[in-house]
Amino acid sequence: EMRDTEAAVNLFYTQTEKSKDQYLGFDKYAEELQAHPEYFTAAEKVLDTLQEHQGLIKESLTPVWDKDKEEKGNFFVDADITFTQTLLTVMGAIEEFILTFETFDKELYKKWMRVVWNIVENTDIDNLERVATTLRSFGRMIRHIAAELGVESKFGAERGHASKITNTDSFYQAMANCADMPSTDDDNRWARPFKEEMEKAKRISENGEWLEQFLKMERHPYFKGTTNFYYTEGMTLDSFKHRCEFVAEMFDAKGITKQYRKRHVLLRAIMSKMSMWKDIERQYLTENNETHKYLKLLLISDQRIHDMLADILDNSHDEKEIIRALEGETKSLIPYDDKIGSELQTAIACNALRWDVKLYDWITEQPSPVYVHWKNGHIAVAIPGKWFDRYFIDSERDKMAQRFIEKYGMEYYADEEVHTSPDDYTTYGRYKGEDAIFYFNYDENDDYSFNINFSNNHRFRIFVELPKKTRAKKFHEIAKAGHIYKDDPYCVYFDCNNDGNPLFRYYLDCEFDELDAYVEKAMKTTHDTLVKMGIISA
Repeated sequence: EMRDTEAAVNLFYTQTEKSKDQYLGFDKYAEELQAHPEYFTAAEKVLDTLQEHQGLIKESLTPVWDKDKEEKGNFFVDADITFTQTLLTVMGAIEEFILTFETFDKELYKKWMRVVWNIVENTDIDNLERVATTLRSFGRMIRHIAAELGVESKFGAERGHASKITNTDSFYQAMANCADMPSTDDDNRWARPFKEEMEKAKRISENGEWLEQFLKMERHPYFKGTTNFYYTEGMTLDSFKHRCEFVAEMFDAKGITKQYRKRHVLLRAIMSKMSMWKDIERQYLTENNETHKYLKLLLISDQRIHDMLADILDNSHDEKEIIRALEGETKSLIPYDDKIGSELQTAIACNALRWDVKLYDWITEQPSPVYVHWKNGHIAVAIPGKWFDRYFIDSERDKMAQRFIEKYGMEYYADEEVHTSPDDYTTYGRYKGEDAIFYFNYDENDDYSFNINFSNNHRFRIFVELPKKTRAKKFHEIAKAGHIYKDDPYCVYFDCNNDGNPLFRYYLDCEFDELDAYVEKAMKTTHDTLVKMGIISA
């Protein structure tokens, strides 16, 4: 029970790992072993089996998709390795097998380790609780299999298994039958990777030819054991082979293949299934096969993506047809009618993640995955840990900004300190960062400027910047309009309507005319006032 800090694991695992170079004495170990003599018996059987069958077990510590790579994390090769949570889980599954069976059957062991690696590779094991949960499921599964095969050890039987047992001589049939085990709480519910292996076992027990096709795809350097996102329960073997032929060309060891990265068509099609904030919140975007497996976990966990790919693959005869169908998915946009506030923001953001190829150019150029998050009242795509490296995607402010630039000859306020540049829009079609400020200078020294600001929380602001506080006060007196805020005494703001309320929030390009009416009026007032101040000529 790894979630209990007082349990044996705290001594045998946590404390031991923390104090490798210290001798802690044997008293506490003795207390545990005296209280639980079965620990000693179990350890003895495990160690004897590791010694007797070390060649096979050593080999099994490397999954089939890594056989050609340098051995890593293998304690038979390197006694000084640190047990990662993945290796700890695999080792735990090996021990469950050893302890559950009366004798060590090499062929059964090979079949078991294929299943173990498929499950571990496609489970997000990032903490000890995940290790514990996964190991409990492995224990339930292997004890049920051993009981159905009639070869369960006394030690395994004492640890308990499901009461409903169907005698069989087929490992795969026994595994498939695990799906019928009763579920009483969260720990007894099978996680998705376990269900996937049970379904595969069911098909293999029906027709042995399924095994060859599963093995072929499991060795693929990207799939690494999973068939979840391109297999549908009950489908025929021929249909599965058809899907496999094409899906194997969509991915390679690096992630999405070159042909499906063109215009980022596959990733955009995948994101076209996202339509709500809960779908995109903290969603990592990448075309690569990276450590955290963000793309792969999304593919195998979202039924909407599965259904889309299944339909496209089933109805396509070549790569061109697949790409055309994927592009078609990206053109299915969410309508904005009747949407306001956060609902409208989400719709705009989800649509951007479907159609905006230039945005994906930036996303995929980054050295690590970019993620979607909430910042200052906006939905943004950002590089984790770099506060200035983000694009807001929940409005059409950049379209509106370009119209202001074209109409009034404005310029973009670029700031090297926060890494904003006009090149952002030229290259990626968007302005980076938070406040997006655009200005028109009235003098050669840039002392007097008219500014519009697409500010945080979607507030549209208009202001005139002057070189001195006294000039700002004089401007305000002559103009008889605008506001000077205490925390910004060099500027006169025209960011309220006649009732004193802030100008409405900006979202869509169709709102440009209403915003422009405020801008045009404020710009005329600014021009006339600067003429009266003698700053510019009439």
